Amino acid sequence: MHITQETILLIFTGTVAIGIMLQVFVMLGILIASRKATARMLELGEELRHIGEDLRSTAVPAIRSAHKLIEETSPKIKLAAENLAEITSQLRVQTGTIGKTLEVLSDKTRGQAERMDKMVTNVLDSVTHASELIRNTVAVPVRQLSGILSAVRIGIDTLRGKPRPATPDKDIFI
Repeated sequence: MHITQETILLIFTGTVAIGIMLQVFVMLGILIASRKATARMLELGEELRHIGEDLRSTAVPAIRSAHKLIEETSPKIKLAAENLAEITSQLRVQTGTIGKTLEVLSDKTRGQAERMDKMVTNVLDSVTHASELIRNTVAVPVRQLSGILSAVRIGIDTLRGKPRPATPDKDIFI
């Protein structure tokens, strides 16, 4: 078999034609796929736009309401903070005053306690002194009188002839 140049050219042309046809079908498939992808992207874009509009329709009023609330409450919060700072400073001053007052009261109480202690000590010393004075002024003469009476009794008993007791009389000592 002898292949001529015309046959080779015909085979080559047929192969190129098949390749071009195959390329056309691939390009046609890519075109269809890209159109479907474009349609899907447009649908997703539309859904996102609706979601964005819904979000905007609900979020914007909420943001405006929050902004309005912040604008309305901001001066009140500032005033409350200023009042709190003023109350705190007044409490510090009052605490200092109370501390000083308690210190003065404590000093006065301590002074009064010392004064009472001195008074009680003086009273007890006076009572001790008075009891010693009474003992010395009353007890000593009573002992002396008791001794004299005891001697007189022993003397009378001796004159009567009564024997003298073996133990001393308990009434002699006070």
